[in-house]
Amino acid sequence: MLIVWLALFVTVVIIISTAFWVIRSGNQARKQLESVIRSLPNFTPIHLFVGEDARTGIGIDESSKKVCLAIDSGNGHLVSYSDILSCQIVEDGSTVTMASRGSQIGGAIVGTLLFGGVGAIIGGLSGKTTQHHEVSRIDLELIINNTRYPRHVVNFLDIKTGKDSILYKAAIEKARNWYALVEVIIKQGDAKGKISEQDSIPLIPDQATTITPELNELVQLRNNGVLSQQEFEVERNKLLNKRSNR
Repeated sequence: MLIVWLALFVTVVIIISTAFWVIRSGNQARKQLESVIRSLPNFTPIHLFVGEDARTGIGIDESSKKVCLAIDSGNGHLVSYSDILSCQIVEDGSTVTMASRGSQIGGAIVGTLLFGGVGAIIGGLSGKTTQHHEVSRIDLELIINNTRYPRHVVNFLDIKTGKDSILYKAAIEKARNWYALVEVIIKQGDAKGKISEQDSIPLIPDQATTITPELNELVQLRNNGVLSQQEFEVERNKLLNKRSNR
């Protein structure tokens, strides 16, 4: 009997020691990634988060309009707001909400469906709602306009838990907050790109004042989704040709 109790005691000690070591290692890794983000030159993160799995991190500097994407190898690279092409929350491999450049309306609709009920998952944006009572992983996935680092995943939950648990609710709330931050970044980058595109449209100097109001109207129609990019270019060329022939 004594041997049984001794074996049980040793087992408990090993389990506790292992758990302590895992937590301590994770904390050290998170501190290292946080240090990588904060030590980058000319970068002062206002928002910073290191994933629960301590493998990746993200920081946002609003003054320089830059985002730091850090990985567990100790590397951190900066990208501009306009380089972030899309962002999505993923639960166990299924996309629950997504925003991308030029398509925030669709992402907002899916996000409303998600946030309206804690149990709803929009699998792959297919429009089908499936009920899942447990989740093992929650990630924020970014697609970057960079061939070396095209994808960056930040983890918010790395343990199986029920959707009614405090752990899940805290993790999804953090993921939603960061999703909202990145969605704002995408919108700002999208707006900057559209302004640059409008500025690059050639205008005849002596006719600019007469063309600009009509051109702005076309741009607005394109931005609101009334005109496709192809339709916009056709109408823009018609306008420029019409003015140049006068």
